[in-house]
Amino acid sequence: SKIDKRNIEVVDICTLIKRCTIDEISKYLLKQSKKKGFPGYKQKIRFMKKLNIAIIGLGNIGSYLYKYLEKNKRILSEKNNCIPNVLYVSAKNKKRKRNFIIPKKKWLNNYLDSTKKNDIDLIIELIGGSEGPAKKLVFNALKNRKHVVTANKALIAKYGDQLAEIAEKNKVNLEFEASVCGGVPIIRSIKEGLIMCRKNECCNTYH
Repeated sequence: SKIDKRNIEVVDICTLIKRCTIDEISKYLLKQSKKKGFPGYKQKIRFMKKLNIAIIGLGNIGSYLYKYLEKNKRILSEKNNCIPNVLYVSAKNKKRKRNFIIPKKKWLNNYLDSTKKNDIDLIIELIGGSEGPAKKLVFNALKNRKHVVTANKALIAKYGDQLAEIAEKNKVNLEFEASVCGGVPIIRSIKEGLIMCRKNECCNTYH
């Protein structure tokens, strides 16, 4: 009967919780959620860790990213085993008309506050330019042990080596794939896929 099946599943989950890590439990629940009669997404998601994000810069790209993360939260959570949570945003022109609503509590008065907040895991820099606000943001974020994602070509071209050293020293990620080669995933391929190959130089120019 359905009741018997549910009882068996409850026992299985209790055993799982006692013996397994949160990661293993989440994967198990994701697999089981596709079965008929098993508790759905809302119960499963409670086991997932939140990735708290600050988006700094709400131009065309920043606005699209914000809407994409909010709209596709469920799909992204299932694929990455964590919940993307846009906790804060900042923009040069806060009063600019946008075709979506951002709750007041998400707005930062000063964009650099994102580098000091303890509840932020990841800062996405979409300001642009190699100097000024973009430079201050990324340098301060890495020094304060925040992971950083940037699509800033100029910043990476001028300060990429320095930023990489700070990131490595503080054991955080500096992800800049979106700033290279039109977003083609070449950086990860070179860093991870070709890790056993000896690379002396790069002869092409990637814009």
